[in-house]
Amino acid sequence: MRIGMSICFLLLLASCSNYEDQCKSLTYEWNELHNSHNTEKFEELYDTEVLFYGFRYTKSKCIAIKKKFLSSSFEQEIISPLVLYKYSSGVIKCDFTKRTHSKKGIKEHLCYLLFKEVNNKLQITGESDFLSDQKRNVQLNLGTIQSGSKGYYILTSLLILLIGSGIYFVRRKRKSDDGMGIYTSEAVEEKIELKSSANLKVDTIDKNVEKGRLFENYITAKFHEVFKLKEWRGDKIHEGRYAHNNMYPDMEWELILPNVYGKFAVECKYRSQYINNSVDIAKEYQLNNYRNYSKENKIPVFIILGVGGLPDNPSEIFIIPLSEIQSPILYKGQLARFRKAKVTGTFGYNVYTKELL
Repeated sequence: MRIGMSICFLLLLASCSNYEDQCKSLTYEWNELHNSHNTEKFEELYDTEVLFYGFRYTKSKCIAIKKKFLSSSFEQEIISPLVLYKYSSGVIKCDFTKRTHSKKGIKEHLCYLLFKEVNNKLQITGESDFLSDQKRNVQLNLGTIQSGSKGYYILTSLLILLIGSGIYFVRRKRKSDDGMGIYTSEAVEEKIELKSSANLKVDTIDKNVEKGRLFENYITAKFHEVFKLKEWRGDKIHEGRYAHNNMYPDMEWELILPNVYGKFAVECKYRSQYINNSVDIAKEYQLNNYRNYSKENKIPVFIILGVGGLPDNPSEIFIIPLSEIQSPILYKGQLARFRKAKVTGTFGYNVYTKELL
């Protein structure tokens, strides 16, 4: 039994490793071709047809565009980790952030490549950036996610444990739901201590709850009075018992104007800093709870993330549609397109596109 399972793990591990290594290698090769201006080499990377920045072009058309674009001085570099997702359609999506240097200056772009096996060889079937997709209203229908970049490392750990000491299922105990173990702001601690000066014992959980409440208060104040706060849930728990609706997003809002109506939900998350250029946005089961809630209530859900500064005065704010979140961990590059331009500004809602602004 153990031998059979070992073989299965080895095959699965080899498969994950193979596609990950190939995709990463092809992505870096694609990047380097832009710097060497060797456009002929794109012939080997592209499929016969490519979803190219919102348009379906032939391989030759894509290469012609590259030749024209790369005729001038141009350089680019990949500045983030490569994040891979494998879909039921067989497509592998590689997300990353690139920095370009040209006559127009230095810019950063949140990009992706789509790979698919064609004649036993991985080839690029899609190339774009998220800004271009937004402008052209591109919707990628790739199916359901089968595995991500973390799959290889999880399988590696399981295989080592399997061979060394039999079959063990190891689960790392994560920090509290709010992920508050990363907070280091002395100013926040002082604020909490001042609020608890009446000889009240404030343990770690109480501090985490206070930080979360401060951020929720901050977010609530940024909604104009035309928005009606229909629900504001608390995360009360005692001896393992809690209200069922604690699993739902923090808030429900309604926008009611003449001939205009919109309803949506918001989950507030605050993180004092990035860890390895990333943020642990939520636990997987929390995201699933929010998705179920969105489906059952037929309303969009948004994660409003605050990073840096203090809970009641964050340095950055991100408005992330739940539908755009594929992984509990988001990198800086992935977050870029969701950043709210004016942290001090109020929120708006487009009832037609169902966008929180």
